[in-house]
Amino acid sequence: MYMCTVRMFRELVQILNSSSNLSNILLSSSLPVSELSFNSIFYSFSLKHRSQMEEMQTKVPGNSPQKFQKLFYRAQIGLRFATFGTSFAAALLTVTNVSTIELIPGFRVVAKYSYEDSFTYLAAVNFIAATFSLLSVFGVIILDRCGSNSANYFFLFICDLLILSLEISASGAATAVGLLAKNGNEHTGWPAICSFAAKFCMKGAIAVAFAYFSFINLLILAVISASKSRQVHV
Repeated sequence: MYMCTVRMFRELVQILNSSSNLSNILLSSSLPVSELSFNSIFYSFSLKHRSQMEEMQTKVPGNSPQKFQKLFYRAQIGLRFATFGTSFAAALLTVTNVSTIELIPGFRVVAKYSYEDSFTYLAAVNFIAATFSLLSVFGVIILDRCGSNSANYFFLFICDLLILSLEISASGAATAVGLLAKNGNEHTGWPAICSFAAKFCMKGAIAVAFAYFSFINLLILAVISASKSRQVHV
């Protein structure tokens, strides 16, 4: 507001200093000098200011709700497909993580994900997250085409939050077991088995990493769904 006032004052000074324009107006008119000068100055100033305002209005685009709606729709679809991919990859890597370990020559053992409950939980949760993410894509498409109200997006937010909670709990449990397998525990006599089963541990670590990517995607989706459903009145 201050800058606009200063600009208007500068333009008024420029008009007052244009003596050539004033002299031409005075010579071609029979009105008194004071009245003619005052009217001509402010008439010229108002026309110039009006034209500049119209030009600024044409250059500055308006905040269209449709642009925000398209951005929200694309973010939802993209993140849900990404969550499906990372969750499915984490589950697939976990259930196929089977390795044969040779502890001593002639003595072999089989390492399998199902031998540890945390990895079984990780696989189950990521299969659920992948299925939910794929189904929720169709849900977002239906909500967008039907122009659904905020209450339905609030229900979507609750579902995102539930899957998010399952994902972080499964990832945390698998991380704890993985660190124990890598580093061992001297106080309880738990050996570090990753030195014998490097392939098994590496595949499990990649699966946990994909699970954390799913968690990040679900966290962003929960924030987006919450912002969309903020108009719900309880």
